[in-house]
Amino acid sequence: MTELNAAGVPSGPIYSIDQMFKYAQVQYLGIAQDVPNTEGRDIRLLGQPVTLSRTPSKMVARPPEFSEQTDEVLASWFTADEIGAKQNKVM
Repeated sequence: MTELNAAGVPSGPIYSIDQMFKYAQVQYLGIAQDVPNTEGRDIRLLGQPVTLSRTPSKMVARPPEFSEQTDEVLASWFTADEIGAKQNKVM
């Protein structure tokens, strides 16, 4: 990172998830937001890094759970028969 910055290449550290929420800039900006999951418990997510005075952002929806939207996505590309045939091949 030191060499990149010295060469004029913008760079910074890559943090793990737990490090990112502890990062001073994230805490200072207040961009970590709690959003309820499907079980009613809050999950902490990183919000927008920019704060606008007239249109502040707030996360109102959670990301989908693992495979929560699989049926919807498959149905947008395949017929029910095609999905069934593919599932039978996997099993």
